[in-house]
Amino acid sequence: LQLVLPQMEWFLKMQSADYFSYSLFLGSTAALFEEVGRFVVIKLFLKKHHTFVDGLAFGIGHGGIEALLFAGINSILIVILSLQSSVNATSMVAGGFERLFAMLWHVAFTLMVFRSIRGSDNDGIPSGKGLLNAKLFWFVAAFLSHFLLDAITVYAMYLGASILIIEIGLAI
Repeated sequence: LQLVLPQMEWFLKMQSADYFSYSLFLGSTAALFEEVGRFVVIKLFLKKHHTFVDGLAFGIGHGGIEALLFAGINSILIVILSLQSSVNATSMVAGGFERLFAMLWHVAFTLMVFRSIRGSDNDGIPSGKGLLNAKLFWFVAAFLSHFLLDAITVYAMYLGASILIIEIGLAI
């Protein structure tokens, strides 16, 4: 997204003028790529590993790699830059908390996708061939949860909400 879309005129217009659509777009692309990605990886590479512990490990791994890439590398850069200028330590701590909560959400989304693959007769969701069978329900739940979480977070930032308020909302 960061390499291709900034070259597109429609994206630049949406990014600078239509914050609501931009928030929905970012939320939907994150949910689409990450949840479908989880599903594909689990189906292709974890065929015999569909237990709760497998899902927990996968979610921690996904969230941990993302935390390292987003927060870890940024924190190192902030420390280096802080030697040259004054950097707000609060933003670095907020970034750490944000990654902690994001990691917990990644674990939750991963467990939902695992549940969509594994299925269960005891989850209270009607099973069968209808539109909302148990397996489809859990995948849709992961997708919609991820979409809403990201879209609301991006839109709240555009509205000028305090990063502290946003992080408290994510934690709740």
